[in-house]
This record gives sequence, C-alpha cells and structure tokens, in this order.
Amino acid sequence: WLSSLSTRCAAMLQLEVSSKGESLDLQERRHPNVLQRFPFLIPFVLVTVGLIVALVILIPRAMHDCDSETTAVASGDLKFSCNVQCVKNAARLQGADVLTSLDNLKYQISVTLNAGEDSGEACGINHTFPEVHVTIDPSVPTKISTAETRTTPTVIFECHPSKYYHLLLNDALGGAFQNHTAYNHWLKVNIECNSSGFTEATKSGTDIRQGSPAVPGWFSGYGYLYPAFGFNTFHHFNFYIFETDDPFSNDRVQQINDEFPGRNMLQNPTRPADTATEIMAWLGLGNPVARTWMDVTTSYWSPVRMGRLVPYVPALVNQTFYKVLCPCNLPSNAQGTGSLLSTTACNI
Repeated sequence: WLSSLSTRCAAMLQLEVSSKGESLDLQERRHPNVLQRFPFLIPFVLVTVGLIVALVILIPRAMHDCDSETTAVASGDLKFSCNVQCVKNAARLQGADVLTSLDNLKYQISVTLNAGEDSGEACGINHTFPEVHVTIDPSVPTKISTAETRTTPTVIFECHPSKYYHLLLNDALGGAFQNHTAYNHWLKVNIECNSSGFTEATKSGTDIRQGSPAVPGWFSGYGYLYPAFGFNTFHHFNFYIFETDDPFSNDRVQQINDEFPGRNMLQNPTRPADTATEIMAWLGLGNPVARTWMDVTTSYWSPVRMGRLVPYVPALVNQTFYKVLCPCNLPSNAQGTGSLLSTTACNI
C-alpha cells in the first residue's frame, strides 16, 4: 500500500511540474522579455557606449595634436630655449650686442636643425655624417660644425598677425663679435604671421637670390646657403627677424633680388659683403624684433660639400677658400697650436 501511494504521489508531482513548465514556456512565448524581443539591443548599446567614449577621448586629443605646435610655441615651451631676456643677457655677456641694438627685441624665436645621414669622400677618406637634431640656444652658447648646418634651419618665432617679417642669417665671422666684416647666408622677405601669433619662416615669404650662382643639385641660387667653409674658428651665425607694417612690393622684391648678389660677394676686397646694419639701412629696416645665434666651425663635411661643386666649377680648386678645406681640419692646424695656418688662412 505504501509503495502504491508513493508511486501515485510521484506521478502527480511530475505532472504538476511538467504542467507548470509548459505554462511558463507558454507565458514567455506570449509575453517575451525585452532582450528576447530585441536580441540586437545589447550589441547596439555596447557599440554606442564605445563610440561615445572614443569621441570623448579622441576628439580632444586630436585637437591637442593639431594645436600642439601652436601650444608649444605660444606657451613658451621647450621650443623656445632662450626667451627675450635670456637673449639680451647672452648678447651682452658675449659681446653680441655690438652687431645690432637689443632695444627692439620683443619676440621669442626658435631655430632647430634636422638633417638625415650623409656621406662622401674628403681629403682622401670616406666620411659618414650621422643624423642631426640640434636646437639653438645662444645662452649656452650652441657650438657646432658645418656638418650640423647642412640643412635649412626651421625658424619659428612669435609675431603680430597684422605685420610682415623679414629674415636675415648673417655670418659675423670668427673671433670677437664685430660689425665691420660679414657674409650673409640667407635673406628672406615678406614672411606672414599666422592668426595664432607665431609663424614658421619656411611657410611663406620670398627667398632672395644669393651671391652664389645656381648649380643643379648643389644650390638653387636662392635662400639658405649651406655653410661649407674651411676656417677653424667659430663663426657667429646670427638669425635676425625684422618687422614692418607692410610687405615689400613685387617691384621692390625684384630690385632686392637684382642688387643683393652684388652686396654679398664672398671675400671680395673691393666690395665686401654687407654687414647686418648695412642690410638694415639698405632695406629701410628698424632694429630686429627677434634674434638668436649659433657658433659654427669647419668639419670634413665642408670639403665633401665643396668637392661636389668642383665638376661644375673646376677653377674652384685653385682658390684659397678651397685649398684650406683639408689643412684647416687637421689637429696640427687647430686654433691655439701656434702654427702658421692656425693664425692666418684658417683663422678668419
């Protein structure tokens, strides 16, 4: 009897559970929940949330990246290694204030040199010159060689959006700073200022024709002329920025192009190259609003560079400028040795 009762109870319980399961299943089919009705909802929500997070993070970052150069320059970041007061102090300490007045300086300036690897034969030896990354700081001062100046400098400076700017790179030669002998490696006019209050010299303006002729693959005849001298003194290369209310007219720019080569002849005793102040007077420019400088001496890159010119100008090998390239790089003719070359031909 007990066994029969147990069997009957178990059958009833199983029937009840089965009945409830079918009821629940029927109820779910009649009234499915949200996830069952919209199975794509979870992926949609996840993707939407991911996009929102990405936008929140990436848009400000992209804006920052676009403005990074502006922010760095405008905020006086490391791009400006020496601010206006720093430049004035360095100029007075080193005697660079004899070149031009410091009274009008008001903008910060950054000059960097970045070049890829180069190589070539010079003085009977094959030379390899590694990549270059130099930031100029006149307060150090920056002392480098012609191997580091083999690239057009990146010149960034503060400015006023309604003004125009003009760049001069003037070599005041070696020894003490002086304002009676010089050579000019770069003259550029009519550089415009961005609305952000800074500009890069290579982005606008007109490069003026140099005294050195155009040679295919060596020099275009306009703009920055790579220093490639053999002199083992440190030459003072000064970057000057001048400000004017208006740009030079097209006719005036043409006139400057016509006249500048005659005012910038290398080692011409009858018509020496203009100094910075003579350039200023010729162009009607006031004192510079920004300036910096680097001290540059010779290297074996100089004979490599000039050797590439010889096939086009064979007579170059007979000039003193070329003849001293190898001897002036020798330790025996370095400054302070008392040798003949160190006190004459190499010491310019």
